[in-house]
Amino acid sequence: MAEHLDPLSLPAEADSPPDGASARIQAARRARRRSRSRQAVAARRGSASTWLDTLGRVWIGLVLLALLAGVTWIEISLAQQRAEQAAQLAEEQAAAESARVEAATFAAAREAAWEAARSRGPEVSIGLIEANGPILGCTSPSQLGELQARLGVALVGECVEQPWTDDATGATRQRTTKGELVWQGSDDRVAFTDGVHSWIAGPDGMVRRGNDERFAWERDADDGPRPARATHVPPPTLPGAILPARRIVSYYGNPLASGMGVLGEMPPEQLFPRLKAQANEYRVADATRAVTPALELVAVVAQAQPGLDGLYRLRMDPELIERVAGWAEQQGFLLILDVQIGRGRVDDEVQWLLPFLKRPNVHLALDPEFAMPANHVPGQRIGTMDAAPINGAQRVLADLVEAHGLPPKLLVVHRFTEEMVTSPQRITMDPRVQVVMVMDGFGSPPLKSRQYNELIAEPRVQYTGFKLFYRHDEPLMTPAQVLLLDPAPDLVIYQ
Repeated sequence: MAEHLDPLSLPAEADSPPDGASARIQAARRARRRSRSRQAVAARRGSASTWLDTLGRVWIGLVLLALLAGVTWIEISLAQQRAEQAAQLAEEQAAAESARVEAATFAAAREAAWEAARSRGPEVSIGLIEANGPILGCTSPSQLGELQARLGVALVGECVEQPWTDDATGATRQRTTKGELVWQGSDDRVAFTDGVHSWIAGPDGMVRRGNDERFAWERDADDGPRPARATHVPPPTLPGAILPARRIVSYYGNPLASGMGVLGEMPPEQLFPRLKAQANEYRVADATRAVTPALELVAVVAQAQPGLDGLYRLRMDPELIERVAGWAEQQGFLLILDVQIGRGRVDDEVQWLLPFLKRPNVHLALDPEFAMPANHVPGQRIGTMDAAPINGAQRVLADLVEAHGLPPKLLVVHRFTEEMVTSPQRITMDPRVQVVMVMDGFGSPPLKSRQYNELIAEPRVQYTGFKLFYRHDEPLMTPAQVLLLDPAPDLVIYQ
């Protein structure tokens, strides 16, 4: 009989799969683990790729925005530049047109002013007419008439009687609507008084003092105390005159030589803002007076060698003068043409410059330092110039003003020693030309101030000027210090 086998009685090993199946199961498990690991890595890689892709897109976007901003900024800048250029062009055209209109109206304005002075007749009251009788037809002797012309009808008035002789003093007297004219024949002095002050043609020009005061050179010098300071009186101004309404601040030199002054030390784009800023300092220091910038170009330069003509001077090329004249016109500056004649003649150099001097904003300067007598060379000694050639230049300028209907011209004369200008009291006055004597030396403020008082203020000709040296004055005087000079300069030059 066959033995019956109870399955429950089999050993436990009978439940386990055979060895081959177990290996397959373990391999499957390992495969599943590797698959899950690969999926996790793939997921992480996918996440990183997505992040990098997003970052790249953001970066590209930022670059595009930056490019767009740059293009926009360039377009805005170009638009602003075009607008500024258009505005500057319009301003220059307006300034040029204004200058042409102003020049065209100067002659008419001056003639109208003279005609009004001639036609308005005496400014008299009924009481004055009753006190003096008829006033029509009165005339003035030449001495009194010249004084009236120098002081101006606005100050002196019109005559109200014929001149008469004072038996007690021997003086010729004539009453006017504003005071009295007096000519003392014994010392050939003429004066005008308004009852409080007297205006006298003195040895150093026209001066004013109180009626109870006397100058040391007057015939009756012992009859009163000395004036504290002589008040010099400029002639009446014509329409368009620069002085005394405006103060001038100028830069001096030559673009071809940096050693001659600030005008040659920097390019125009740096020079013009600096000059405007310097002029503005004087406007701030003295708000009562407008300021006009100027360029003083040395157009005729003294030389250490005689040159082909033996005159020890070199005339600048007209193209250079034209270039600087263009700068001045574009910027609204004055242009002063400076002349160092060497052994030449003032008249010859002024005639050579006439084409430029015919322009309303162009003026003349003479530098006696380089005016040499025979057998002397510029730079080896200080030159000298008499009043006669200065008066000759003044006549040429006055004729130019008259012939072309120009505003009054400036005639600048440089000086830093007494001998540089001889007989300054003989420099004539003409309302068509405004003479400015400039203290031209460098040094310390006390030295410069003393020279100004002795050479410019005391023997005052008409208007006054003062030069400062950026490189040589120690220390450089400030605008406030310059304006403390008495009188305050009408022209301030920087070299």
